[in-house]
Amino acid sequence: MFSIAQYAVLIVVLIVSTQLYFHATSYEAERKQEKCRKLGIFLMTVGIVCLVFRDLFYAMAGFVFIMLGFRLIAYSLDRIVKQPFIDPDKAEFESHIGDQSCPQLSSCPESARSLLESCSTCATADAPTTTTDGAFEILSAQFAKH
Repeated sequence: MFSIAQYAVLIVVLIVSTQLYFHATSYEAERKQEKCRKLGIFLMTVGIVCLVFRDLFYAMAGFVFIMLGFRLIAYSLDRIVKQPFIDPDKAEFESHIGDQSCPQLSSCPESARSLLESCSTCATADAPTTTTDGAFEILSAQFAKH
């Protein structure tokens, strides 16, 4: 059985770790990634060590440390430059809509070719021109089969 002093020390360590958590997340950019990654790995290690003691209080504290560690590691994996990823296949497909001289159009299956032609001609003045998104997904599925 553990003494009251050990529980008090664990409570203090929990409080200090939450303070370190908030301190690490207050940084910006690369420094935030570095601090969050290091502290996240440290807290995950402390949480796993707490689970070794097989005491209910230590196990609960271990789970708290592990959860804080996971959150810090997730912060460290956050992208600094928030530019959206561009799918090069989708951009190439959208640039060839309506282009009958496209070399990829001749290699399309007949159902995909008719879908491509219908999508390039269905855009009228009244209809929105965003119908190519669904066509891209259907064509991607067709090409994945071949």
